[in-house]
Amino acid sequence: MKKAVFILWLSFLFSGSQVVLSEESPPIDFFLNSDGIWEGEFVNSVYLDERTIQKGHIRLKMTVRDNEIIEQSIAFFAPDGTQGDYEGYATMKKKGHLLRWAGETSTDENTGNVIENHVFEGYIGWNQIYIYEAYDEIYPDGRREKRRNNLHYIILSDKKLLMLADVHVDGRLLVFANTVLHYKE
Repeated sequence: MKKAVFILWLSFLFSGSQVVLSEESPPIDFFLNSDGIWEGEFVNSVYLDERTIQKGHIRLKMTVRDNEIIEQSIAFFAPDGTQGDYEGYATMKKKGHLLRWAGETSTDENTGNVIENHVFEGYIGWNQIYIYEAYDEIYPDGRREKRRNNLHYIILSDKKLLMLADVHVDGRLLVFANTVLHYKE
């Protein structure tokens, strides 16, 4: 009986009424294929000795070269408009439904520290992207930190997306962040 129910469930699942194939472009394509600026207000929860809330403005600049190389830079601004000293960066290459790292991996551009064991995996969905990044950061004094970053972009509408991020250092959550970004033409 269980086998018959399972087969019935499979036939229903894969019937024409359940499987919808679309000719339209995935909503994530605009984000991946368009040069431009995405901006929004952000809220970060930073966990050091205690929780600290950071608020401000974020600007994500996207540049697409040869329809496959994506360069991103992320700048943060205090509520008064002063730009912070940290700038995020990424250079990725589209390979079908995957994103692969195509940038510098030997030195952190913000700190000048050595980077080793860099892993970068990006996955492109219909309306979202998930990116996993991990590496060891080596300080001039020889101290080594294991860092892990997760980034999730979710399309909310044509020119609006939700960005979720978390940063871990040595297995401990350091930052959990979210923002809604709007495309600026």
